[in-house]
Amino acid sequence: MKRILITGASSGLGKRMAECWSASGHEIHMVARNEKRLKQVFSQLDRSQNQQHSYTILDVATSPDGIQELVRQNLPTLDAAVHAAGVTQESLCIRTSRAEMQCILRTNLEAAIELSQAVCKQWLRRSTPSTNTTATRSLLFISSLLSTTPSMGTSIYAASKAALEGFTRTLALEMKSKNIRVNAIAPTYVDTPMLSERVRAQIKTERIASVDEVVRAATFLLFDSMCSGNIVPLH
Repeated sequence: MKRILITGASSGLGKRMAECWSASGHEIHMVARNEKRLKQVFSQLDRSQNQQHSYTILDVATSPDGIQELVRQNLPTLDAAVHAAGVTQESLCIRTSRAEMQCILRTNLEAAIELSQAVCKQWLRRSTPSTNTTATRSLLFISSLLSTTPSMGTSIYAASKAALEGFTRTLALEMKSKNIRVNAIAPTYVDTPMLSERVRAQIKTERIASVDEVVRAATFLLFDSMCSGNIVPLH
């Protein structure tokens, strides 16, 4: 049994990860800003193996101190962390306001960095496994194929994901000797509530990934792989 923190856990990919991994016997700490949705998903998590799930209501885009406190005080036995919280963009760069730009960068990139700092510092304070690779701790980020494949109206979003991928590779190198693995998934458009009807209409000839396809890849990287520093494309 592993204890896994998931941001953005009240909907979309984060929600499905929490559901699947709790059903596999793992303990989940859910983090999201929408209290109503978060509590609803939390109440439905599998507890058949006496898992002690928990949650924190937190907007990771606006509370860096909250992220630090969350990890420092409430999660002393954390084994893995997944940053699934994300904000999309549907506007040309010249029409994107400063507030929108800051929200995208804060949620998609800066919160991932702040979470990583907090989690890695906690792990480095504790003894880490040195020989059993299945016991390594793991960080996982959700990137996007838009980081490398241009699409109109996604400039700031694409920039945030491209930066996230650079951060992933470099952090993996820095943490390699500490048995901390760091990976990211870069899926094509995913069938979640974040995918608006307007975008669906624009990409009707393209393949849209199912949530479960992405979760299967996330499960491989989080639990069953020795990989680190990888950006796994899904399309």
